[in-house]
Amino acid sequence: MRWQLLIVLLAASPLAGCDKPAPQLPKKTGVVLVVGVQEPEELKVEPMKVWPTPPTDKMFNDALQKAGGKFDPQTTLPIYDRILASHTDWANGYSGRAAMLCERGNAADQAAILSDITEAISYWKSGSSALSLVDLLTLRAKIEHNLGDDAHALADIERAIATDPANAKKVINSGAIAPEKTSNICVWNQTDANAIVARFPNDYRPYLFRGLYDSFFIFFNLDKPLGTELSKESAGDFDKAIALSQNLPIAHFIRASAIEAGIYFSLNNMAQGEQNEIRTQWLTDLSSALALDPKFVPARQMRGDIYQEMKRYGDAIQDFSSVIELDSKNTHALMARAESEEELGKLESAISDYDQAIVGYTASLNNNDDTLMLREHTKSAPRRT
Repeated sequence: MRWQLLIVLLAASPLAGCDKPAPQLPKKTGVVLVVGVQEPEELKVEPMKVWPTPPTDKMFNDALQKAGGKFDPQTTLPIYDRILASHTDWANGYSGRAAMLCERGNAADQAAILSDITEAISYWKSGSSALSLVDLLTLRAKIEHNLGDDAHALADIERAIATDPANAKKVINSGAIAPEKTSNICVWNQTDANAIVARFPNDYRPYLFRGLYDSFFIFFNLDKPLGTELSKESAGDFDKAIALSQNLPIAHFIRASAIEAGIYFSLNNMAQGEQNEIRTQWLTDLSSALALDPKFVPARQMRGDIYQEMKRYGDAIQDFSSVIELDSKNTHALMARAESEEELGKLESAISDYDQAIVGYTASLNNNDDTLMLREHTKSAPRRT
């Protein structure tokens, strides 16, 4: 049976034997990263760091290769059991074993999956774990729901959303393109979402979760009646969540961000007036969230993005400036503020922000798409002397 979340992530991690060194970038001295173009000094970077494979992951890789290299439950579960018996703090081992049990899909394994995910969460460390904390909380919530513990399931869903509000849809761990009535024991489905709402009709969190579930599939069904139906259903659930939560900022933000993510790429096919009407609705929600919590960075950054799309560059600059005050290393806000400043002819300010954004991006992401975009800006922008 298809297992959409953990298998894909773990198969691409060092646990699956992918521990080859990352490609080295040219050294800083005398570097020309684009042929024929002399890069500004701030784009000349040191080689990417190659993080060593943790000993336990290497043990797993070696054992897997000796066993034939097949990444499936039959091959991997004995290896996980053997290593975890002597390395009880191995977070990737617990999440990997849980993933294989999920892939096997036996309901009898659910208590073991729950135990492993709880251990993985307790030993989880950012940057060293194969799965994100949101992934783990989402999976644990699903197993808790299966076992009838919806109170703890809702608490884990709430924690997962709060951990990364800007990417709240990650709590929907489905690889499908339309809502499903049934699924793998570790994958959320429509029946689950409906059951939690039915059990807790006066709690805002089930409606927020079901709204996220339905809105997750809007993108895949924009040109179909199902897309319209899902839009209406998710909007209704988000309205209910806001009412029951007594105007929690995150409920307003999720309503705006979830619908925006679903229909964003179809906006260009709409008339300008219709685009502005939809964006104005999102601005209303985001402004409501910020009125309740002025330091809610995801809402302020999204509002700045929408102002920029509507060519309200002065308003965008104000929001991006507030984001930067709260998070000085936010390279998205630096770059976006620079773009708005450039549109208004504030070139000195724009160049300063581009410079800071370049340093931030090149330090952490090196040659990604955003850095390439920044290079295009700096080629034509006037330089300070």
